[in-house]
Order: sequence, then structure tokens, then C-alpha cells
Amino acid sequence: MSRRINKAMGYGLTGLEYNACRFVDSRLDPAGYLCVDDEEREARWSLEGYPDWLENKNTVESRLIAAGVASDREAAASLDRCVVSQIEYGKPDAVLFIPPQFTRLWQRYGDVLDHEVEALRPDAGPARVEVLTHGIHPWEQQYCDRRTGRRLDYAAGVFRLPPVKRQKSEALAQALGFSKETEARANVTPVVPDELLMLVEYLKVFADPASAALLEPMVYTYWA
Repeated sequence: MSRRINKAMGYGLTGLEYNACRFVDSRLDPAGYLCVDDEEREARWSLEGYPDWLENKNTVESRLIAAGVASDREAAASLDRCVVSQIEYGKPDAVLFIPPQFTRLWQRYGDVLDHEVEALRPDAGPARVEVLTHGIHPWEQQYCDRRTGRRLDYAAGVFRLPPVKRQKSEALAQALGFSKETEARANVTPVVPDELLMLVEYLKVFADPASAALLEPMVYTYWA
């Protein structure tokens, strides 16, 4: 059977260490979703159990997300649709996460238009990940300081664009709490949505939960 194009967008990470079709990266929880076999995944995590876990966290954010997931159970047939990882056919060092409510909108398989557009690219064929400058709708104008998680004004998005000679850039950086423009450019990053933070916490993805701040908005293209 011929392979077809797969495209997905979400929040993910590249540069993960792997061995024999399994992640072995020290940033990942060795007992978490990404590092255990399929049988253990099915026994410990499920889309049906996710809303209950969210409700048990008993925060305003978790209850709102639980209501959204529970109201649209058909959005994702299983948690597998929420985790895009293709060590064999895709980029072996990459993983992408999609909130259950967005799997139908943020993921496509075998789309004819995608196939034809890909064929026009000079770099067509190999799997690739493209990191996005801004977050994904409806979070495209939300930014934070990657070091602390401190939320920033939407104007911080300027520092995600290629630098241009503007006298106001230094002043804006300082107004946002940075010492200078170069510090802002190194640390302004799109906010990781609560919907993603909750999902990766439920799946016990990271050994240190703070590592979830490393996730970036991206588009993942591969053939399988």
C-alpha cells in the first residue's frame, strides 16, 4: 500500500533522543505515555477517562476544559489522535500534541490538495517540522517569557518577527520587562494553551512538568 501525506499542527517538541523506535530522552517521564508500550497506554489512559481526571483537578480551567472535551467526544476517536509521533515514517526526534477538541481541524490524512501543493515544493518528500512564528488560533496573540511563564502583552509578537531597524524596539522591550531587545528576542514565545498543558500533564509526558513550557506551535508533515 502506498504512503500518503499526513499534515498536523499543534504544539510540539523536536530534538528528542530515541532508540529502536522508542523515546529515551531524559526530559520525558520514563513511565509516561510516550515511553511505555501500547498495552500499558491503553490500560492507563483513555479519552473517556480524561474529563473525569480534569474534573478531579477542581480548578476553573480544568472544569471548563472537561466540559469542552465531554461535549465533543467525537472530535477525537482516541488519545492516539491527540499525539502525533512517527519514529519510523516521520521525524523520529519530534512529537506533536493536539487538544481533543481540535483533532478534526488540525490534522489531515491523504488530502489531495496537500499532496499537490507538496509536489510543488523544492524540498518535497522528507518529513519536516515547521515552527510557527505565532500561536495557533484562538491563541495566536498570546505570548509569555519562556523562562518564567510570565504573560506578555500581544505587542510582544514583534520580537517573533525578523528584526528591523526600529528606534522603538528597545523601548518596547523595556516596557515588557526585558533589559534590551536581544533579551526579548531570545525569550518571547507563544503561550502554551491550558488545553495542551492539561493534556500533557494527564499523559505524564515530562519528568519535570515545567518542561511543558518548551512546547512550540508547529506544523508536522510526513508520509505514512
